[in-house]
Amino acid sequence: MYCKVMQKKIISIFLCLACISVVFVSCKKTAEDYDLADKAIVNLDSLEHNFNFYSMFPYDRMVFLELTSDSRVADINRIYAIDSLFIVWDQKSDAVFVFNDKGKFLYRIGDKGHTEKEYASINDVYVDQQNKQVYLLDNASHKIQCFGLEGSYMRTIRTKEWALGFAVDEDYIWLESDGQNQSSALLLKTDAKSGDVIETYFPMLNDGRVPIKSEKTFFADAEGDIFFCSPYLNSIYKIKDGEIAPLLTLDFGSDGLDDSDLTSEAYISTISGKNYIGNIGDVFLCKDNLFISFQRLNDGIIEKYNALYSLASKELHIYDDSLLHDFQLSIFPSTNIVGVGKHSIIYSIDPSLYPDESVAGLPDDEYNTKDKYQMNPVLVIYDVN
Repeated sequence: MYCKVMQKKIISIFLCLACISVVFVSCKKTAEDYDLADKAIVNLDSLEHNFNFYSMFPYDRMVFLELTSDSRVADINRIYAIDSLFIVWDQKSDAVFVFNDKGKFLYRIGDKGHTEKEYASINDVYVDQQNKQVYLLDNASHKIQCFGLEGSYMRTIRTKEWALGFAVDEDYIWLESDGQNQSSALLLKTDAKSGDVIETYFPMLNDGRVPIKSEKTFFADAEGDIFFCSPYLNSIYKIKDGEIAPLLTLDFGSDGLDDSDLTSEAYISTISGKNYIGNIGDVFLCKDNLFISFQRLNDGIIEKYNALYSLASKELHIYDDSLLHDFQLSIFPSTNIVGVGKHSIIYSIDPSLYPDESVAGLPDDEYNTKDKYQMNPVLVIYDVN
């Protein structure tokens, strides 16, 4: 169940937040921190940016990642900042790199191969910050490998289902699928020991399945809370101790669909006709702030947006992602957040995509080679204190 027994009917509260209305749904209280499922209705046709990102969160620093023959980072899918380490997952390179907080390359986690302690490919990465463990999903070998932060192999967990993404929740492994499984479900809760499916969520039709395309569906914070979002659901869910509950839904207004019912004829027709107007792409939590990226299809053109939702004030703001610094270098085209620290959020830039004069303006650093083609992506960190 996504939300335990409902005690109250839905109360409609309209707040004037630029072009945004927020509706709160009251649910039965639990021991979890967040006991409200909020709905934010976004009017995309009259959407306005409420603030420039850098006007609210000050630029902190840049971290240049050391480039060696063993640490060539092609593209950053996700960064995990933990214990003065940057754990960098690069799906293009099929590798997980570890750098210190100064950018020095330390080692890789896992080795490519076909033994029990090696992986054939990395389809997703999950970091348990509380237990300081790194998990690698290997669909080709039907397994999830667990490593310590220092790179030591710990154990292998067998999987019976192919997955797009995953999260480790003590005795359970949560898997996001494309619905092509025995249960025809989008989300599966499985037993961490046996790999058996315990419960399924978001059933899908056997015919005309929704083509889910996502690589970043789970996010875990330092407190052990897991957040799940998937394209086409348009909702963010909180997972803990084997339970899942809705936290926030972005309703893009005009589709009129129940985003939890993926089997409805109207839903499938809308998706198949490519008329779906918006979807959440990624989510991060830092100091009670949810940073959300989403997009919509407008006359065949994909428009991307970034939003900040405060769990404290229940306010949603769209922010301008034209991020400028003292050296006037915008983070483009990769404007989505790639990771968070305890009090910071992390973007990345690829120097090879910028003019020489822009790269020349980057700060001096031990690992800034001044040659944009001989540099790894650069981390840009903002303070969220």
